[in-house]
Amino acid sequence: MADQQEFKFHGPASGVFGNQRRVTKNNFNQGADPLEAINAVLSQLDIVLDRIDGPDSYELRLAANELRSSDTDRNTRKNVLERIARIATAAGNALSPLLKVTKEALELMP
Repeated sequence: MADQQEFKFHGPASGVFGNQRRVTKNNFNQGADPLEAINAVLSQLDIVLDRIDGPDSYELRLAANELRSSDTDRNTRKNVLERIARIATAAGNALSPLLKVTKEALELMP
C-alpha cells in the first residue's frame, strides 16, 4: 500500500486537503487509496480461497466477484468488505491476514 500518514482530529475538520487526502469522521488519511486497499483485499482473497472450502469459501468467492465488478458502487463495496471482515473474524487466525487488509480498506471507505 502507498505510504500513509494518519492524523486524528479532536474537533471538526475543514479546509482544502488536496489529492488523495481524505477526512473520514475524525481521521485524516494522506496518500491512502481505497482502490489500492481493495486490491490488497482481493490479493489476500486469492491466497485464502485456495486454502479453505465450504460455506465460507463460497461466500468469499461471491464477495471477491462483487468487489471485482466494475459497476459496484461505494456503499456496496463497503457492505462487501464488512461481510468479508465478519467471515474472517469468525474463522479466527486462519484468515487474520485477510481481516487485517479488509479493516484497512474499510477505514478508507467514506
